[in-house]
Amino acid sequence: VIDAETNQLLGAAILGIEGGEVMSVLQTAMMGHLPVDRLQSAPFAHPTLAESLNNLFAGLDLGPSEGRPRCNEPEGEDNS
Repeated sequence: VIDAETNQLLGAAILGIEGGEVMSVLQTAMMGHLPVDRLQSAPFAHPTLAESLNNLFAGLDLGPSEGRPRCNEPEGEDNS
């Protein structure tokens, strides 16, 4: 569940074996108030169950990304 105004992750449902591994990644993002566009550019390592998040976040259309920092770029810094 994503807040349409802030793009923050508000919740998720994970079904499957070892779903807690994936849930802990999402919980950390929620606790850190990370917008989903920051998660889209984050690498989720292979081989882990959390790597499935790469496909999930890549499939989200959050609108234009112009001006949004990539995961490794601090917010507010001009990276032009």
